[in-house]
Amino acid sequence: MSRVFANLFWKFRVFGLENLPREGGMLLASNHQSLLDPVLVAMVLPREMHFMARRTLFRNPVLRAIIVSYNAFAIERDTADVKGVKT
Repeated sequence: MSRVFANLFWKFRVFGLENLPREGGMLLASNHQSLLDPVLVAMVLPREMHFMARRTLFRNPVLRAIIVSYNAFAIERDTADVKGVKT
């Protein structure tokens, strides 16, 4: 559903998918400009994703429900949040 919606309203191109491993672990770091960027990343990658999100985003119940639906976990910014790395 979100893929159809995004294709209707935004023009975006994806480069380099052939460089990503098809299985096993990987860490993808993106420099995103909006809250929609993680959603777009999840749409174009053909594998299960988990996202890190700053802990303060989980305070809003509606936003928390959306974030959790994208397999996100909370991290504390500006600290060495070892729990976030081990998740």
